[in-house]
Amino acid sequence: MTLHEFIALQMREIDRHKWIESQKAGRDLGEDAVFDWVLNYAEDFRRYILEVLGEQVVYPNGKVAPPMDITGNYHLRDLAFVQSKRCTR
Repeated sequence: MTLHEFIALQMREIDRHKWIESQKAGRDLGEDAVFDWVLNYAEDFRRYILEVLGEQVVYPNGKVAPPMDITGNYHLRDLAFVQSKRCTR
């Protein structure tokens, strides 16, 4: 799976989550639903791609992305900090 394919698949999952959660809330949750997906589902999604499907993510230069590169664990802390500083709507 190319990096582009991985990102496109992930974006479809995020959009689906955003639509479902917005329908439940009766309004467009926008970025809040995106943050929710990243914080609560991104790691499991990436693990599913790697372990269950057995897919490797390949960079445009042909190198295989190392697992830590795509788990986003180090990014999630930063994202949680940014989310905590956002104004609630």
